[in-house]
Amino acid sequence: ATGEYIAFADGDDWLEPDMLERLMKILLCEKVDVAMCGRFEDTGNICKEVYHGIPAGRYDKKALLDKVYPGMIVNGDFFEWGIFPGLWDKLFRRECLEQFLMGVDDAITMGDDAAGTYPCILNADSIYILDKCLYHYRQTQTSTVKQKADAAVERRRFHILYETVLRTLNLYKDIYDLTNQWKEYTLFL
Repeated sequence: ATGEYIAFADGDDWLEPDMLERLMKILLCEKVDVAMCGRFEDTGNICKEVYHGIPAGRYDKKALLDKVYPGMIVNGDFFEWGIFPGLWDKLFRRECLEQFLMGVDDAITMGDDAAGTYPCILNADSIYILDKCLYHYRQTQTSTVKQKADAAVERRRFHILYETVLRTLNLYKDIYDLTNQWKEYTLFL
């Protein structure tokens, strides 16, 4: 990508026609590094609205430290997302995301979005969470995340994911220590 902004979409999903336009307006008007929206989880003929576990609005660095980071990955007693790890419900300033995304190990096939998303948001100066669902996340039995490799391969992949992100989060502990939330996330997976 060579543009100033980056967005993602999985091959079996789709976006509301105005998703990128709305997120772009937020990036420009609110002067944030990342803008994100809710998603529709489409399973057959059921369409469920799902929102991030952090209230909608603009968060500068102080608000990120006080209100977002404490529950960014895990936001609840059992396991509730704070900010969903997917890349596809967000629009990023390329400069903010690129350094983290390029460091994601190609061996990671499950959780690779989290390896780029969480370090990016940890290093962002500001974000905006929109209270609208604009992305359609299709759930099918044939999707990549539903396909399982053998147990040894899966363990190796999760180990690489865990260690890769943990190393990155340890580099930025001076901003906020997310290592315990990361451990809960990987145990949840």
